[in-house]
Amino acid sequence: MHGPAPRTPSLRTLAIAAAVFAVPACLGQAEPAPQQPASQQPAPQQADLPEVSSKEDFLALDRHERQRFSRAKRPAVSFFVDGGGTYSAPADLEDAAGEVDVWRLRGGGGLSFRLSDTADLVLRGGAEFSFYSFDGSAGVIPSAPTIEEPFDDVYELRVAPLLRVTPDEGWRWFVGGSLTSSGEPDADFADTLAGGGLAGASFEITDTFRLGAALSVTTRLEGGVFVLPIPIIEWDITDRLALRTRERGVGLEYWFTDSWNAAALVGFDRREFRLADDNAALPGGSVTDRRIPLTLAVTYSPSQKMIITARAGVELAGRLEFHDMNDRQVRETDLSENFVAGIDARFAF
Repeated sequence: MHGPAPRTPSLRTLAIAAAVFAVPACLGQAEPAPQQPASQQPAPQQADLPEVSSKEDFLALDRHERQRFSRAKRPAVSFFVDGGGTYSAPADLEDAAGEVDVWRLRGGGGLSFRLSDTADLVLRGGAEFSFYSFDGSAGVIPSAPTIEEPFDDVYELRVAPLLRVTPDEGWRWFVGGSLTSSGEPDADFADTLAGGGLAGASFEITDTFRLGAALSVTTRLEGGVFVLPIPIIEWDITDRLALRTRERGVGLEYWFTDSWNAAALVGFDRREFRLADDNAALPGGSVTDRRIPLTLAVTYSPSQKMIITARAGVELAGRLEFHDMNDRQVRETDLSENFVAGIDARFAF
């Protein structure tokens, strides 16, 4: 049996994407590599900073020296952009009929202001667009038994400032906030808004081991707040093997060279979307999609100026939750394990 033809994103969704992808987005940990010989730049304040007078000298450094040099030489204001995409293959709706798959596209950029040798203020904004496709799912919403697709094209727009203090030794800490709009393109904008904050700190226990924690608190579209604790781990087990908190979770990574590494990652993804008032299945309601991705990733990073990652694996413990306009849960269905793959790229200037 053949499923329905692939759904084409609505013109309004694509128009929003075109307008927003030009907005700076992304927190970005990447910082620019040197743009000119060190002899033309102010003398470093760190006595142990590597001597670099050419691009060849920089490429000859190991990855730790590159990071330290790039950090010390970062400009007063820098700009970064990123983008990527993810495909989650069909997952069965275990408590209902049918299956669902989703394509996600994201992009953005941001500005980082150097406040001192160890402090930065980062202003970010971003956009992600998700294109869901349900197959054989009529009745997933009990009040709309003939409707197979309770929603399809949804978006998420986010702006988030962040202050971070990252000395080479001792305590590092950060604090920030966020404002997010997420939902169907025709949803009431005020009903798509959620806000929150993020704070965390870590301490250098040894030269190769840093440990800490962060806490993210955000409001929920269906009411209340969502609290997510986040471990912060930076452990150089050997010169090539490390356990680290990365943007997409916690990863055990191995550096084949100073530019290439492979990692095993475990993460947590959670998204909420407001549905439009004219949604046929659940007018004015909301949906929550949460999953735990386990992936293998390969990253190419010749400098802190460019980071490109490809990843593939499975998503576990998936769940869709549906709420009506009065924030009452009307349906909850687990998702079967499914294949996931994606690519991410980040560039700093």
